[in-house]
Amino acid sequence: MKILTILGSPQKSGKTATVLKFVEEKIIAQGHEIIRINAAEKQINGCRGCYACMQVQDAPGCILQDDMYDVYSKMISADAIIIASPIYCFELTSQIKPLLDRSFALMYTPLLDGKTVAGLITCMGRENENADLVTQAFQRMFDSSQQSIFKTKLAGTYVVSDSRAEDFESRAKVEADKLARDIFSIL
Repeated sequence: MKILTILGSPQKSGKTATVLKFVEEKIIAQGHEIIRINAAEKQINGCRGCYACMQVQDAPGCILQDDMYDVYSKMISADAIIIASPIYCFELTSQIKPLLDRSFALMYTPLLDGKTVAGLITCMGRENENADLVTQAFQRMFDSSQQSIFKTKLAGTYVVSDSRAEDFESRAKVEADKLARDIFSIL
């Protein structure tokens, strides 16, 4: 199986990248393929809200021509998608936000239907009152059992909080194991 991981952190080797690497290692150990996108390395413009994409049913109909078309292609060809981001001011990073906004171009197509999606979040504070808004956003976007905007299956939103604590790495490995197990139980 092909799993697309999308790193939304501006830090290539920061806390979020570390946890995502743990997940990727688990997936590779199971014999699956990983394709990683670093959102910070892509030129992805913000959505214009023109709704031109709604006119196209069998392809991404976005009128903007930038690196998002490479992302669309990888999202469509993947069996599962893991979106990883740290929390900045109670929200996803500015590197990942345009990518998610532009994913709207796939919402009215069947191109992501049935795919498994997982969110991987890191934050310096507690999960509650810090990452809870992003967790709810992932449910609204990707959990079709809750009538989400995409007809995808949400494996879950996995949060590794207190990223400056000494036990961060050990907790990150536990959460990475859980995410990998949950992805495989759905696929």
